[in-house]
Amino acid sequence: MQKSAGCQGCQLAPQGDGRYAVKLRLPNALLDPERHEETHVRFEATFAHGRKAIDVALGAGIALSYRFLRDAKGWRMLVSTDVQGAVRLNHRPGALGLDFNADHLALTEMSGDGNPVRILRIPLVTYGCSTEQAKARIGDAVKQVIEAALAANLGIVIEKLDFMAKKRALKDQGTRYARMLSSLSYNRILELVKARAFDAGIQVQEVNPAYTSILGRQKFAQRYGLSSHGDLCII
Repeated sequence: MQKSAGCQGCQLAPQGDGRYAVKLRLPNALLDPERHEETHVRFEATFAHGRKAIDVALGAGIALSYRFLRDAKGWRMLVSTDVQGAVRLNHRPGALGLDFNADHLALTEMSGDGNPVRILRIPLVTYGCSTEQAKARIGDAVKQVIEAALAANLGIVIEKLDFMAKKRALKDQGTRYARMLSSLSYNRILELVKARAFDAGIQVQEVNPAYTSILGRQKFAQRYGLSSHGDLCII
């Protein structure tokens, strides 16, 4: 059962500076009643994204739910809520198609009738960068994506990719791209786009990528003098 700040099993409390105190109830199976063990464990957590939504939910008494996942790095706590972002903009017909490439983001403005209006290439090379340098470059590139969406008053449409398949497709473009692909932080870029769009009230829609490159090549590439690899993102 979901409750504000969590549930009977887990509670979250803001501590300032992006830190949260977590109170997690242990399962009865792990407790020894004869030893009078503490029934809860307490620890501190931080979140890379979504803090604004969490704070709004906590302040408004909106339900939070939790999932705990264990991977090679240890335990992760995932928090979800139904909080809405900024007031959703009333987008005009059309969309911005966003594609991820080894050295840039491709942003295609599509009219309401499905034709490309303009193409924007946003340089983004993280190969050879430190973690902080890569984060800064990704942040700058995503900022340009959000600014373009706001200026055009359009929602953003992204292919819901199998990134391993995406990597295999881009490797055909040469060894230089193969090296860059090792540093292309697809998930980080995607999550940051979603978070910044959430803050700005921009709609983000993920669509099935089947045949998008074929459609772009057959219907639009020759007509507009564009390449379906890196210049054109037809959604």
